[in-house]
Amino acid sequence: MENTSDPVARFEVRLRRIQRLVLLLTVAGLAVETVVMATLFLITSGGRAIWVFVYVAASLPVGLTVFVWAVRRAGSQLVALVNVLRERLLDAGLVAGTHAVLVFDNGIVAMPAAMNVIFAVYASPVGGVSTPQTAAEAKQLSRGASHTRGEGSVSPHRGPEAARVRLAEITQALQVRGARALLRGRRSTAPPDMQASAWTAALIVTDPKWATKGERWLAELDAIRDFLERLRTEYFPPSAVT
Repeated sequence: MENTSDPVARFEVRLRRIQRLVLLLTVAGLAVETVVMATLFLITSGGRAIWVFVYVAASLPVGLTVFVWAVRRAGSQLVALVNVLRERLLDAGLVAGTHAVLVFDNGIVAMPAAMNVIFAVYASPVGGVSTPQTAAEAKQLSRGASHTRGEGSVSPHRGPEAARVRLAEITQALQVRGARALLRGRRSTAPPDMQASAWTAALIVTDPKWATKGERWLAELDAIRDFLERLRTEYFPPSAVT
């Protein structure tokens, strides 16, 4: 039974459950595809290429072993990261398979995937900064992205100077090479959605080693929150957006 009071325990149980499902479906699909392709090859070759079954029998277990190892290793790294972040986590969920959605006590929502991490702040539907309590709430606030427009961006060579300086400081603190920040707001012509965020500010960093950066995340969470809020209130205020 899942520990309903511990977000890390809940996350680990759900992640392992999804991993088992992914592995089962992958193995089943690969086995069916391999048998079909080998059978078709035998038929078209007049039955003279029986070696194809020998090749498949030898290579398939090796490939599956590597795949299982990679999936489990990725899961273990993610669980280790979540455990380091435990002290400030309100909730941790999954989206699109094994991509994590991490909700922190200051309103930051972090979404690590592949080589990138997105740190986001969502507004409430009426425009004030929201502090989601669960991954489900964070996902709900992210709805309506198709009805938003870019209102500002910051990169090492673009955006207000004060924002670029702050971005460089956060980039150095996180020890990442690539980072940029975006502010998106709801279009004035978009139909109102009282469950979706009115605007979103996001910091996107490229970091192949994000799974080992839990301590640095903890040290910079409040600085990132402050920076993302300033995208809306100081660097690209609504009055300056045309």
